[in-house]
Amino acid sequence: MTAVINNSDTDAFVEHFTTVLRESVASGELTVPTSDEEVRAAAAVATEAIAQSQRRLSDRFGRFFTSETACEALQGISRQALKDRVDNNRLLRVETADGKMLYPELQFDGTGAMVQGLPKVLKALLPAAADEWTVLYWLTAPLDTFGGRTAIDVLRRGDARDAKAILKMAKDDAAVWHDVSHGDA
Repeated sequence: MTAVINNSDTDAFVEHFTTVLRESVASGELTVPTSDEEVRAAAAVATEAIAQSQRRLSDRFGRFFTSETACEALQGISRQALKDRVDNNRLLRVETADGKMLYPELQFDGTGAMVQGLPKVLKALLPAAADEWTVLYWLTAPLDTFGGRTAIDVLRRGDARDAKAILKMAKDDAAVWHDVSHGDA
């Protein structure tokens, strides 16, 4: 399987970064450096900050798949079958800021299937979540109940009792999210 995020689209990144930078200068949030040395120093700081942010996200979420590689990860299912799973809240797909649709690798078990118990958890969380990223953060948040392990790690272990507890937590949190989004909290 191939990794997902194709970093060859550097032009789009540079264009978007430049736009945000211009907006920050125009709003007065940033001042324009006055020398080439200051520009290079600012670029180095920005580059390191971006790299650190990408490393943190990669450490937390792992790799992502495109539709093509997600289909391969699920024993070569069709794109329509993949879309059906997303539409039925049985597969997690996130949209990046630039509109790319990606599938977190962590939801696949490596044998051509989803992590056992995850589709039920997704079915509970996705309809109530603010967005799909909220669910991804939920799956990768350390849980005190499980000694700091994440929900996805607990599900990967395959213990039926623990999976049932994770599903209950998902339903409870989804109920709170629903109440909050409807002004009931």
